[in-house]
Amino acid sequence: EIVLEAAMQDAKALLDSLMGPSRDKSLEEQKKTDRWKDKDVCKRYLVGFCPNNQQDNWFHNTRRKDVNVCCKIHSDRLRSDFEAHPDHAKYAWDYEKDFLEFLEGLVREADAWISRETGNCVGPGKVTKLPASVKQKVAEMQEKSEQLLKEAEDLAEKGDVQASKQAVETSSKLKEEVKELKEKHTYESGGEQVCQICGVRCNPDEPADFKAHLDGRLHEGYTKIRAKVKELRDKMRSTPHPDEKAREEKAGEREKDRGAKDRDRRRDAKDKDADRGDEKEKEKEKDRKAKEKEREKEKEKEKEKDKSKSKEKEKEREREKEKEKEKSKDKKAKEKEREKEKDKSKKDKGRDKSRSKDRRHRSRSERKHRSKERRKQSSSSDSAPRKKR
Repeated sequence: EIVLEAAMQDAKALLDSLMGPSRDKSLEEQKKTDRWKDKDVCKRYLVGFCPNNQQDNWFHNTRRKDVNVCCKIHSDRLRSDFEAHPDHAKYAWDYEKDFLEFLEGLVREADAWISRETGNCVGPGKVTKLPASVKQKVAEMQEKSEQLLKEAEDLAEKGDVQASKQAVETSSKLKEEVKELKEKHTYESGGEQVCQICGVRCNPDEPADFKAHLDGRLHEGYTKIRAKVKELRDKMRSTPHPDEKAREEKAGEREKDRGAKDRDRRRDAKDKDADRGDEKEKEKEKDRKAKEKEREKEKEKEKEKDKSKSKEKEKEREREKEKEKEKSKDKKAKEKEREKEKDKSKKDKGRDKSRSKDRRHRSRSERKHRSKERRKQSSSSDSAPRKKR
């Protein structure tokens, strides 16, 4: 399916190229001669060629894959209509200018590629290049030489010294022959070179490869691109734009209009500035009044604050006085309490003294009584024996 679709796309592109993209449309559409103005038509193809055409890409199968593919219409019929159109010169100048910028981009990329590849070139020196038949012969000789060396080792181990020497000599002769063959096909090379047109590395010592590069599509494409760049640069320098005079006149008119508009703008700006000045003065006056009101309000607030502070101070003083009164009351109450306690203590002391006096009196009386009792007892005890006697 992919192959069939690709074949159909190729066929469609071929028919568009030969008959134009409007071949299937109405007669009125087909009679139009400015179909080349459409966006899907490649303008580079109208004024020259398109190197990255999807159907004919010069960079296909190369290492320059960073060039985008052009999928627009590339039609010879549209190019003929364009060349026959009355406005051909007017549009061709613009299209060629764009085409030149595109080609100059490709040339810059090619020059960058050339500078990179120049650093990768192999320098001059001896190069050995064997033909296929000689290369095969050399490989066989080297293999046989290695086999003979192994046989020589085996014969030496078995004790057959003579046969071992002969095998070594034969192997050495084969190595010498290989060396001679390589020297025969060794030459002094001038080294690789980079093509200054397309940037391909090649070796001039190999004429067939060098000629194949010169005949290659990439080299031919860059040759055509560089030639077209030179042609278009010369044309742009020598041929002014067809509408240059009209552009200059339009530019002059635009300058006049711009000057008038600038004057109007400046006048309007002055008027606006004057209006802005009046408005600014009014705004300033409003701001002044508003600030004065704010100041008055702040002063009122400050007065209120001072009043509230004075009231608070008076209240504090009253509270301090109340506290002092309470303290004095407490002091008097404490003093009364102390006096009462002193009175109580005096009374208690008096009671204690009377009690101690009573106790002393009692103790004296008790002692006297006891002493009397003792005397009585002692007198009674003394009188009893006297009676017995």
